[in-house]
Amino acid sequence: MPASRTRTARILAGAGLLVATGACSVASRWREPAIEREWGNTHVVARQHALDGQWLAADSVLVAFERAHGDAPEAAEARYWRAFYLLDPANPKASPRTAAQLLEQYLAERASPPRATEAATLRRTALTLDSLGTMVATADSVRAGVTAREKAALDEAQKLKDELARTQAELERIKKRLASP
Repeated sequence: MPASRTRTARILAGAGLLVATGACSVASRWREPAIEREWGNTHVVARQHALDGQWLAADSVLVAFERAHGDAPEAAEARYWRAFYLLDPANPKASPRTAAQLLEQYLAERASPPRATEAATLRRTALTLDSLGTMVATADSVRAGVTAREKAALDEAQKLKDELARTQAELERIKKRLASP
């Protein structure tokens, strides 16, 4: 066979292989269950919303998927990602308590969820953050209460000082009046 024909045959064989491989991957993607395709799209959209700081939109997309697919493993993944985004300090709606609850659900739904180790670590982190938040709030209210009590005591002490000063002034006037004939 001449060199040009061999080269052409190789090119055609390579092109055929590429087409066959591409066709197989496209075909396998369409053979994938619809819920897996939908979850993939939902996850990409939610992640993009989170990256853009659109936390409510990310959560809404994930909640809608959860409601539509109930007990499916992909719905559990949606709960995991909701919890993950609720722990982000950049999220103004961050809620460690809600995140911990979602992670508990995620861990309880299946014997060994794909992100069990990460979910357990995040759950412990969420519970710690929630406890710290509660302690800070308690300390703030105690500090505010002490300040209010101290202020009331100081106000009362000032009233007593003012009354004492008036009484002393009155006594001085009486002394002067009695001292003069």
